[in-house]
Amino acid sequence: MELKFGWENLEVGDTSIQAFMSSYVQTEDTAPAVVLVQEVWGINDHMEDVAIRLAKAGYSVVAPDLLSLGGLRPQEASFERVEEIKGVIDTLGFAVFADEQKRQEAFKDMDPELVSRLIKTQEVVFSQMGKRTQYVETIKSIIAGCKANNSSRKVGAIGFCMGGGIVSTLVCSESNLDVGVSFYGSVPTEDIMDKIGCPLLGIYAGEDPGVNSGIEPFRSKVKEVNGDYRTVIYPNVLHGFNNDTRPAYSIDAARDAWARTLTMLSEFLGEDYADA
Repeated sequence: MELKFGWENLEVGDTSIQAFMSSYVQTEDTAPAVVLVQEVWGINDHMEDVAIRLAKAGYSVVAPDLLSLGGLRPQEASFERVEEIKGVIDTLGFAVFADEQKRQEAFKDMDPELVSRLIKTQEVVFSQMGKRTQYVETIKSIIAGCKANNSSRKVGAIGFCMGGGIVSTLVCSESNLDVGVSFYGSVPTEDIMDKIGCPLLGIYAGEDPGVNSGIEPFRSKVKEVNGDYRTVIYPNVLHGFNNDTRPAYSIDAARDAWARTLTMLSEFLGEDYADA
């Protein structure tokens, strides 16, 4: 089997987007499809690695770089600029960077040109948090594209952080989706919680109260409609624990979470095999 991966330009509605694609050549158009939805940082080396791992597991993967929606990434969110701000955040600690007063104090000790770049990159990258509706519609178009030549093709979606929140929304709003996996993503808005249309696996960090506060309200709504919402919460780990390029990485939690992810995909995207 020949593994194929790389960047392509996709048409989505009346615009375009750059996407990292990975699959075996022989099954590119026939294997179950998985749409991989990014963290706020866009599709980077880590997300490419996840996409390739999924392809090696037998899936045809589409990983749209949402920062490039419209054609290309803006200069302020270039791959180099995003890596630069991530490095600063890792050095300062996210708690410091997220606190405006502490961030401004830290900036006083930095080169003014660097600070100017960081501010512009921060504005572009974190403005994505207000684009969930637009991004959900973009992913819906990509899911439709996965089924364009085969309406019975199964399609799943996996998202991380911001992408996890998008996947949680999709399972409650996209009828063409067969399964979702959300890594430490926020739950859907209350008005669509009871519209869950396919199974969702929610994977959460124990030390992530902002995200985790939504789990029980969502679970209660899903239970009312006999929906399938499965959860696992890893104690004493931080948001982002699956990303092996970040300080929050937890090898034990990531190992277990990945095994659960593959099991979930196999259950709802794979073939049915009778036990011997």
